Amino acid sequence: AFHHEDQVDALARLSRTTRMRLVCAIRIPALLSHDFWRIWSTIDLGALRALCLDAVDLRYFRSEDDLFLAGEPCSEALYIADGRHFYRQTPKTSMVDEAVSETVVEDSWVCEAALWSRWITVGSLATITRSKVISVRAEELWKVVKETPSVLGMVRTYAHNFHKRLTMAVPPLEDYPTDLYVPHTNVADLLSAQVEIELVRSGKRPDMCFAQEEALIQELAAGRCCVQVNENNELLRAVLMAVLILVRSDGRRLVEVGRQEGGTGALGSGALKAYCRLPGTKRRRGESPTAAIERLCKEDLGGLAPHVRSGAMRSETQKTKSSKFGCETVYHKTVQEAALYDVFDESENTIRKSRFPEDLSMMMPQPMAFLGTIG
Repeated sequence: AFHHEDQVDALARLSRTTRMRLVCAIRIPALLSHDFWRIWSTIDLGALRALCLDAVDLRYFRSEDDLFLAGEPCSEALYIADGRHFYRQTPKTSMVDEAVSETVVEDSWVCEAALWSRWITVGSLATITRSKVISVRAEELWKVVKETPSVLGMVRTYAHNFHKRLTMAVPPLEDYPTDLYVPHTNVADLLSAQVEIELVRSGKRPDMCFAQEEALIQELAAGRCCVQVNENNELLRAVLMAVLILVRSDGRRLVEVGRQEGGTGALGSGALKAYCRLPGTKRRRGESPTAAIERLCKEDLGGLAPHVRSGAMRSETQKTKSSKFGCETVYHKTVQEAALYDVFDESENTIRKSRFPEDLSMMMPQPMAFLGTIG
């Protein structure tokens, strides 16, 4: 069904060194489209070259070829380098109520779960047009990893946390994982602080001074942020947040409208600073979005927490330049929609003291009403 590069006679006439360089030149750009492989290359580019030679293949498919069928064991991740593909799930082989389908286009990763688990495909993928696909084989990947101490710890941590997210993806709080998507497997959420501190010390940071570097390392050590590597191999600060949209039966939403600062902690002491933002918290390293929302409700909503019923959850991403750290910052927000039950429309306790974190300016909501009456 597909043509492998070993079938190209001209390649066999090249010297081994030239062919190895050509193989890496073709495969490495595809791998670097994924945040995980970019971080790998920053730590040890030589190890990534070894991976390309031992575990990565290039294949060409005709139109209407099957890349895989539903219900098959899968031991490789696929990168769609070119072409359009048709992905389909049915109730017979996946957790859907009716048949669903979508188009998969170029620059997409498929079946990454096969690298970090014993994966059985839950859908089928076929080509619509002729396509070019690059595959990463799990068995050969782990052989390279075991022989490369420089990346062993990083890969083990990533694999462990990816597998944890995979097994936690169960409704009603999460969608079931598919061959195309596993909830909450952003690279920034899956690595360790020590790996990321080493990235800061060795990575490309053109606009970052020494004081900013040390400040970022302190944030990493405290678990208040993560770092990634962007397409230009530059450091990217990542902040993981969980935001709660809590709606009462009359359609009104809970927002923070002010904060007392500089006081003794007693009600009425200190200066009141005005805000208008949704309840939210920074996620701790290794903490799932669901656990972060549960912690937020317990710590900040007090007596309202037992009346909260969770609904749909979605992900949002925003980027901004951080002058404090001298690098771009990306905010990965998990937004939890929820309803408030069995609470009177006009509560006597209309102002509730909370511990919403200071650095949550990205949580500014659209214009909305308050819960209760501010008096």
